[in-house]
Amino acid sequence: MGKVKGPGLAIVKKKIRDNERLLKKEHLPANVRVEHERALAALQDQLQVIQLEHKKLKYYERYKKIRFFERKKAERHIKQLEKRLGDSSVNVSEKDKVKEKLHKYRVDLKYIKEYPPLVKYVSLYAEGNVEATEETRKKIWREMEERLLSGKKHNLGPSGANNIPVKKKQTSEEELNDEFFEK
Repeated sequence: MGKVKGPGLAIVKKKIRDNERLLKKEHLPANVRVEHERALAALQDQLQVIQLEHKKLKYYERYKKIRFFERKKAERHIKQLEKRLGDSSVNVSEKDKVKEKLHKYRVDLKYIKEYPPLVKYVSLYAEGNVEATEETRKKIWREMEERLLSGKKHNLGPSGANNIPVKKKQTSEEELNDEFFEK
């Protein structure tokens, strides 16, 4: 992932402020007012898209290293288990255990690669986690297991968000408002 394409956040916010200032004028012709209201709505949509892209980029950069290490660990385990499965000296009961472990690590790999980009990454192999974190990890892991078993290729929505039920952090209205839009 590289830089977010298109106009920057500051440019879009400036255009929004300019349109809002223009719309505050009382003696504005109706056709100009309608045109600027439509432009303002489009700019606000564009602002939301840019903010989502920035959030995705921020999470990608923050968790890139831990995801890399976890991916390598899962790939290494998969390779070892496949090699062990192909070994003829392994008995039937041990092969079943190896197949279960292989399935677990394949789901882990899918979890690492297809984790929702708009959600803070929850490490698979970290120890000593809180119950809420553990619950989130299990929900996402189960979703990835269903995807692996169904064999469907997952497509991200237009915002890049997965449809995985994740407990959202509750925020107040004051936190959601930006200082630029205070009135």
